Amino acid sequence: MQELSRSKLYEIEQVYNFKELIDRSEKLYSDKPAFIYKKHPKDTTYITHTYTQLKEDIR
Repeated sequence: MQELSRSKLYEIEQVYNFKELIDRSEKLYSDKPAFIYKKHPKDTTYITHTYTQLKEDIR
């Protein structure tokens, strides 16, 4: 059996609550889509909501 290396693959930043998670996400991905949706299932147009908009909605 091969032993796995204990070195880290990447650094992670801990978040301790939802507010920190939203603040960090907005900082890193501000104008990128947080989610994309349709108002109605039969619509052909999608609505994009960025991380900045999401943070404003939560406020």
